[in-house]
Amino acid sequence: MGKCVDAHITAQALDCPENFSYRYRRLQDIRGEIKMPNLLSSAPQLQILGEQVSINQFVERSGSQWWIKTLRRCHGAAHVEKEETDESGKQSYTDTRLSSPFGIEGDHVSGLTDRLKQLPWANIQQRKRFLKELRSAFEQALGDTRRPENEVTLWDWSLIVAALYKAALAGAVLGYKPDPNKLRWRLLSVRFDGLGFLSEAHRIPDLLGRKEALEDALDAVKELLEVKYPLGTEVYRDENGSLFVVPGCERGDCTLDLLKLKDGDKDGKSLQKLLEEKFQEELQGEIIPHLKVDPEPWWGQDPEWRSKSNRGITVFNDELPPVAEHLKPVETGADPELLEGRWGDQRAEVCTVCGLRPQVTGAEGRHLCAVCLERSRGRVQQWLRDLQDDLQKSLKTTVWVNEVADNSARLALIVGRFNMTHWLDGTLVRTLRVTDPASPTRLKYVTEKIPSFVRLHRIWTTTRRFWQEICPTDPELDPGSSLIGEIIKAARPRLVLEGEFQPLHRAGGGAELQRHLAYELVLERGVTLSVVWDGQRFLTCDNLAYLESDRQLGRPLRKVLVPNATFPVEHPVGYELRRRTQPPRIGNFRVTRVIEDRRYTPAIPILAEPQTFMALVPANRAMDVVKGIKAKYEREMGKVRNRLPLHLGVVFAHRRTPLRAILDAGRRLLQNPGLPSTGWLVAHTEDGSQRSGDSHFAKSLILTLKLADREAIWRVPLRMGDSKTEDVWYPYVFRHGPEPLEAKRRFLAPNPYERDTQGNPRKVWLVHAEDLRPGDAVYFAPATLDWVWLDTNARRFELAYDDGGQRLSPRQRPYLLDELDILEGIWRTLETHLHRHQIHILRETIEAKRAAWGFPSPYDETFRRFCRDLLAEAEWHSNGGKMPWESEGLDREEWLKRWADYAARGWLSDAVELYWEILKAGEGGNESEEEEETVKAEEGAR
Repeated sequence: MGKCVDAHITAQALDCPENFSYRYRRLQDIRGEIKMPNLLSSAPQLQILGEQVSINQFVERSGSQWWIKTLRRCHGAAHVEKEETDESGKQSYTDTRLSSPFGIEGDHVSGLTDRLKQLPWANIQQRKRFLKELRSAFEQALGDTRRPENEVTLWDWSLIVAALYKAALAGAVLGYKPDPNKLRWRLLSVRFDGLGFLSEAHRIPDLLGRKEALEDALDAVKELLEVKYPLGTEVYRDENGSLFVVPGCERGDCTLDLLKLKDGDKDGKSLQKLLEEKFQEELQGEIIPHLKVDPEPWWGQDPEWRSKSNRGITVFNDELPPVAEHLKPVETGADPELLEGRWGDQRAEVCTVCGLRPQVTGAEGRHLCAVCLERSRGRVQQWLRDLQDDLQKSLKTTVWVNEVADNSARLALIVGRFNMTHWLDGTLVRTLRVTDPASPTRLKYVTEKIPSFVRLHRIWTTTRRFWQEICPTDPELDPGSSLIGEIIKAARPRLVLEGEFQPLHRAGGGAELQRHLAYELVLERGVTLSVVWDGQRFLTCDNLAYLESDRQLGRPLRKVLVPNATFPVEHPVGYELRRRTQPPRIGNFRVTRVIEDRRYTPAIPILAEPQTFMALVPANRAMDVVKGIKAKYEREMGKVRNRLPLHLGVVFAHRRTPLRAILDAGRRLLQNPGLPSTGWLVAHTEDGSQRSGDSHFAKSLILTLKLADREAIWRVPLRMGDSKTEDVWYPYVFRHGPEPLEAKRRFLAPNPYERDTQGNPRKVWLVHAEDLRPGDAVYFAPATLDWVWLDTNARRFELAYDDGGQRLSPRQRPYLLDELDILEGIWRTLETHLHRHQIHILRETIEAKRAAWGFPSPYDETFRRFCRDLLAEAEWHSNGGKMPWESEGLDREEWLKRWADYAARGWLSDAVELYWEILKAGEGGNESEEEEETVKAEEGAR
């Protein structure tokens, strides 16, 4: 609490005014602006292990009681990141900044006192509400104001301290109450294959319903462990489960197995059984979670580190939580006993979504079980409720694929993955400095950052926020103000169709419209408009611009949806009677009035977790989104880009392509292991300093790195957020070879990309980026980009990678993320200097010869010569008075050599596929309409 006050910033500053004092444990400064007793007067007294205590006593941590000494111990156990360091990193009180764990700082921290005063202290026992308000305040404050330890927020720090303390108290209740210095903790994880579970969905409402079920199951487990049986605290969650801090429960040779611990009820169920039952309340037997508790406890920061020294240098014996071990992939299956009870003696078809439970009769023609049907209904009902909310909801996203599809009826699934394995096991955290390696006093202090629990928490919350700012899954965030929202913009308003439905009367009763179900209005010439019935009227759920295009209606919808016009109403393809050529008509709808609803963002966020990202966007804006992610990544992770690779993938598909096929292709793209990180050579260095723009790049370095024929460009920011402070802590690079004596800043650290004979990381020299010279061999984990066009569902099975991260077919993929600019440049040159039919002939001739020659190596001189001669014979025309080689500032022969390389390597073909066939849909052809008919026929056959 005491650090969430502006006076604390001033008291810790390099230029703190004379005679200024602030007692942060009592929240009292020289001016008396804030006093803890007054602030906490409304907070209730608490009962801790039979003693009456106040919040004041917690904050001041004064006293000799066990619970006070234990709190002090937990403070230290979580505080491994509080290294003993010099004062060179102190900031000015007028410009104190909070940093990310990767060295990117925000604006000046201010307004902390007001945030603290506004916390609802009288409602501190309303846990969820208070934690939400507390997080909002504490995330703005710093655990330490000195660089480079200013990366930990007060929220990260206090959350871990509280988690350790709560577990210690739970252990005491269970009879494990050792001396505080002997306290130990464990991690308890609840893990499963969440991505595999989500990928089995057929429709977006099914997918979002499954995602909500997973979240509800984890919330139920969290409620059990944090509230009903308060044994621990959730400190991590992603699409594959959660991690909790629980007591070590170790006393001499006796260790209590928490999962076998039974409650006091007459049933006497074990904790494991209770957790599994809570999980199954939402999952209904579809997943048996994998429960794991650390086999060995850990103590965090060595409680006796201050008394250990060797020639004046402190020796640490910290025991850090094995977070990475809990985050390894697990395989989980269904619960056969629970599912057996669902079937009983009945005979029925199996659910088409989960494939586990029996279909229910009257499942709206969708052949679903009761559970999957309710999940799907729930997501559509939520969408309808959002539409009825106030205007602040106007930029919400959608749950309909047709609304995401672009004007060529195509969409794209963008997937992303941070390779954080060696950050979460702590190895790469030790490549960050606490002191300047060039400082003569560095050996008096801790020199490298320690991978504390708090620091790991800060790392994964930072990467999660990175994805949330691109396309948020958090309901409180507005997709319209995210990166994707800013790039693709809001779509035109939906239409609301008021009128009268006239059902067709059949034997056995007429068909009635069902609320929340999607239908199709047949407009004319087979053109259909997707709509949703909200109980009183139809709402469009289609890309209206596509329907108005020349490929469909060829005129505005308003001229078709006129008052008193009547249109047939049909079930969409795939809802019922799938083997029929035409979907069944259920009635007619007479339009009486058409009004506009609000605008929306045509994107569907799926995952935005610490390591994994998934979102659906219009296909024609997908590469703009990729470029936006690339720019954000290069800025926010620019100082550690060589150690934090980003892998992006894009699945392009027609809007009628089965969602399960799209998601499966996305999963396969995420399995890209990444290209090799060893053996990169520094080919060129140049000054990239910017006089305006991001202050971190006020001084920067542009490194050109090469590995064989691949080239990566790394723009390294060399300043902190004030644009003045030299960054001597973050931008370091592993270098091959012996100690680089010529480097001003160098140090040894474990390199996860280089292993010894026992498989442990070998220590390798790191040098500051500024000390790199052309010819230096370095380790560089590159960011990559891959994509696939699902012209058929089976195309996804071609997505496979070898151990070196290379696609088995086509071999030129994945690309380095930097090579996206080259592909775009290739297409821009083709588009401006050749006619479309010439581009087609050029590309097809090259690819036909490649196939006829048995796919020769791109370095085959004969094939390269063929490509060069073909390019030389092409009828290039000038643009703006310049031929293509003149536009690139090259002579003709040099240009032909470069482009022969593009053609032989398959880059020219990929550029044409990506920018013409996919993004522009062939421009001028009738591909989308033909694709629509083909996919409809395939779906009907299924």
